[in-house]
Amino acid sequence: MKITKGSLDTLIFFCTSRCNGKCLTCFYQPNLNKGADISLEQIESISKGLPSFRRLMISGGEPFLRKDLDRVVKIFVNNNGVSNISIPTNGLLAEDTLACVEKIASDNSGAVINIACSIDGFKTTHDKIRGIDGVFDKAEDTFNRLLKIRARHKNLRINIATTICAINIGELKELGEHFFNTFDADFHYFELIRGDVPKELTALGCNELEAFDDYAVKLSLRYRRRSQAHSAPLAYIKSLLNSRIENSLLKIQRESFFKRKKWPIACEAGKKILVMQSNGFLSACELKPQNQDARKNCSEGCTHGCFLAESAYSSRKNLVKIALSDFFKL
Repeated sequence: MKITKGSLDTLIFFCTSRCNGKCLTCFYQPNLNKGADISLEQIESISKGLPSFRRLMISGGEPFLRKDLDRVVKIFVNNNGVSNISIPTNGLLAEDTLACVEKIASDNSGAVINIACSIDGFKTTHDKIRGIDGVFDKAEDTFNRLLKIRARHKNLRINIATTICAINIGELKELGEHFFNTFDADFHYFELIRGDVPKELTALGCNELEAFDDYAVKLSLRYRRRSQAHSAPLAYIKSLLNSRIENSLLKIQRESFFKRKKWPIACEAGKKILVMQSNGFLSACELKPQNQDARKNCSEGCTHGCFLAESAYSSRKNLVKIALSDFFKL
């Protein structure tokens, strides 16, 4: 890994290994509920040793099981100048989540706070994937209450995150329409399943995934149009460009998933993107062993949508290449 001053863009931090879910789709499951999490004092020390960077992506476990999560975020904002923070949640801990989100948004008014409620289908499907009865109702309730908190904080974004798998793909278009038309979410993210998970979850058809990806791009544009309804023309043009880039990224991800094709861009894992595990160990990639330089054996052919997007957006060269890929078949 080569992390130098000015090179780091994104830190992905698994702030806790503790989780109150039993998700079938979780690639991090082997690491859950094992050992003590890194202490706040240790986080402070590591943070001071890192250069400034733009984006902090919190993960877990369930992040809101960490009672000092607001202080964790504040450390990176103060020490590293973080301006964009993303935190997912399964929505099971409504009161703790709401209180913590309110504090994070209030204490870091200069940063954009993105909270994503994980919802993988309607009630029956979501509860099956999450391994807990009633979790859909709780997640939807938490999501709706988070939207009310957003009204008090201009820097707060409330999103939905869905993992695409063989169990839920048949209802995801309907799910997308339900949340777009019923709730005023800021965005709906769809992430293709990854990692060492049961094969029945990855038994997706190329055509059905391509058809859904087409829908996901159109839904993305609808969200952007709604959020920028009163914005300048330049903002609208930017949203169109982002949709084009998303379409290209989804195509690359599909080809990696089904055909094991290499990415047409360089993976930035270990250069502009760094991962810190809940025990404090650093790694280049979530799906690689801790302390291993993922670039040494990297084929840029994994289906890791997070790193694909981050690799594109954190590198101007990669971004231009992706933006033009549909036209010039790069």
